Amino acid sequence: MVRAENGTLAGVLEGTRITPQARAVIGISVRDAQFAFFERVRGHGLANATNIDTWRKPYPQNWYEVRIGDPRGQILLQVNSQTKRIATQFWIGDDKDLYAKLRAQRGAIEADLGFDLEWDERPDRKASKLTISRSGDFQDETQSQELVEWLVATGDAFAGVLSKYLGTAEGSLEILMPQVHGQELANAIAPVRQDLTEITQSSAVAKAVEEFRALGRDAFLKRHGQHPSSRYFADVDGLHIDSKPLLSVAYGYQYPDRGPLAVRDFSGGAETRRALRRFGYELVEVPAPSAGSAIYYGEVPECPAGTVFKDRREAYDAGVHRTTQADIAGQADGTQSICLSDGYSDVKVQGDLITYTGFGGRDANTGRHIADQKLEKGNLGLVENYKLGRPVRILVKESVLTGKRSDTAHLYLGLFTVAGWSWGERDEYRVLIYQLRAVAGDSLVPGDVADALVRGEDLPTQRRSSSVNRIVRNFDVAASVKRLYDNTCQICGTRLLTAAGPYSEGAHIRPLGVPHNGPDTLENILCLCPNCHALFDGRALTVQPDRTVLKLGEPIGKLTASAEHRLNFEHLAYQLEISRAKADHATTPTTARSEK
Repeated sequence: MVRAENGTLAGVLEGTRITPQARAVIGISVRDAQFAFFERVRGHGLANATNIDTWRKPYPQNWYEVRIGDPRGQILLQVNSQTKRIATQFWIGDDKDLYAKLRAQRGAIEADLGFDLEWDERPDRKASKLTISRSGDFQDETQSQELVEWLVATGDAFAGVLSKYLGTAEGSLEILMPQVHGQELANAIAPVRQDLTEITQSSAVAKAVEEFRALGRDAFLKRHGQHPSSRYFADVDGLHIDSKPLLSVAYGYQYPDRGPLAVRDFSGGAETRRALRRFGYELVEVPAPSAGSAIYYGEVPECPAGTVFKDRREAYDAGVHRTTQADIAGQADGTQSICLSDGYSDVKVQGDLITYTGFGGRDANTGRHIADQKLEKGNLGLVENYKLGRPVRILVKESVLTGKRSDTAHLYLGLFTVAGWSWGERDEYRVLIYQLRAVAGDSLVPGDVADALVRGEDLPTQRRSSSVNRIVRNFDVAASVKRLYDNTCQICGTRLLTAAGPYSEGAHIRPLGVPHNGPDTLENILCLCPNCHALFDGRALTVQPDRTVLKLGEPIGKLTASAEHRLNFEHLAYQLEISRAKADHATTPTTARSEK
C-alpha cells in the first residue's frame, strides 16, 4: 500500500493522476480511493460552500453525510465504482408526511435548485429520498476534480433551498426556529449532535445484544448498515460485539423516531467505554473477526425448519451450515450445525432420534474408518453443546433419507439437542457416537420426513404450537460463568474432570420459568457441580445475601464469588424466600393448612 509521509493516502493522490489500472498495480483499494476522494470533497466544501458550515471527517465508504440542522433528513453525497455514477441525495427518515408536503411544492423547489430531481417515495420503506445523479468515475483522475465540484455545488444547493422548505413544510420557519440572538442563535442552527448519554434504557441495549446473538455478526451489521469494528468490542459475557454499532442500534431501539445513532458522531474511546459500563459491559481490544466468520447458535432468522436448498452453497449463504465442505461447523467450545451426507452407514434415523458418528478417521473415497477419531474441534464442540444443553442445527442431504443417490437437494430439519454421547467402535477403530433429539416446536421429525419423501408426499408440518411459551436460554451466559470459575463449584469447590475435559453446570438462582421469571444473565447464575446443582434446585442448599451457604437451614460455609461476577443479591434473597416457603409448606400439618 502506497502511503504519504503523514500516513494518509490523500497526500499521495493530491495533485496526482492515477488511472484505475495503476491503482490496481500499486494496491490502492476502492475503500482507500473513496476516502481520498471524499477528503477532496471536504476540502473543496470548506473552501467554497456557502450554505454548509460543517464538513465532517470522511470515512472509507461510498457516501459522505452532510447534516443541515434538521433531524428529519440529511444530505448524502454518493459515488458508485461499479455503475460509474455519482449522486446527491436528500434522505428523509420515517416521515412520509414531510415527503408529501415537499412533493406538493416540487415545481418551486426544482426552480430554486436550478435542476430537476428524482422523487422516490419508497412506499415499501420507511424512508424517502430526493436525488440528482450523473455519470462519472470518481477513480478516474481526469474526471475527479469536476465530480468533486459537482457534488459540493449540488449538496450546497440542497442545503440552501431545502432548509427553507423544511420550515414552510410545517407552516412557517418562525414556528420551527424562534427569534434568538448571539450564542443562542449559534446553538439553535448548529447541526443536531446525538449523545451516548441519551441511551438510558437497558432494555434497548439488551434488545440489540439479543439481535446480534440471533443474527450473527455479519447479518447484524448488514441489517443496520453498520461498519465492523477493527479493534474495540463490547465484552458481553464473553461474546465480543462491535462496540459502536451495538450502541448505535441500541439508540435506535430507544428512539425509533430518530433511528440508529450515527457512529461518526461519537468517540470510540472513553465515551464508548463509559456508555458500555453503565450497562455492565467492558470495552476490550481484540483482533477483528474475519469476514464471513459469523458464529451463532440456534434458529436462523427467516429460515424455518423444512426449508429446502438446492445445494450446500445455498445453505451456507442462508447461514444454516457455514461450511461447504466439512460435515461439522464448529470448534472445541461449541458446534453450530451438522450436515448429514450420504456415503456413510453411520447415520441412523429412528423417529425423532438421529444417531450420528463424529468426524475424522474415515477414508475419503470409501467412507470406511481407517483411524481412531479424536475428541477435538467440532467433536468436542458437540460435547460442549451436550453439557450446556445448547442446540445444534441439522442439515440433511435428501438422499440420506430416501436412499436415492439422485436426490441431491438439502433439507433443513431444524434444531436438535445432543441427548447423549459415548465412545464406540467402527471397523475396529474408536469413534464418537452422538444421540441427537429433535427439539419440539423447532424441528421436523426426521423419521416422518424420510417416510414422506419415500412415498412422494408433502413434508410433515413443523412441530410448532403458538399456545406454548418457550424459554429461550442464553447458552453463552452459562459458558461464561464456567470459564470464570474454571468449572469449579462455587459451593463445595469440586472440579470434575471427564474425558472431554472439566465439567460443571450453570445453576440459575431465580428460576427462569413462570411464576419466578428470573433473567438469563450472569448476575443470576452460579457455577456448580452436578450434586450441588441438584441440592440447590431442590432447595436443600440456599445462599444468603451475605454469601453464607445453608444446607437445610444450617450454615456450612461461604459462596465463592469472583470480583468479576456481579451477583444480584435480590435474586439470592428471592431464592431464600421461596426455599423457606417450600419448607414451611412441607412441614405444615394437613389440618392446619385446611384451616387456613
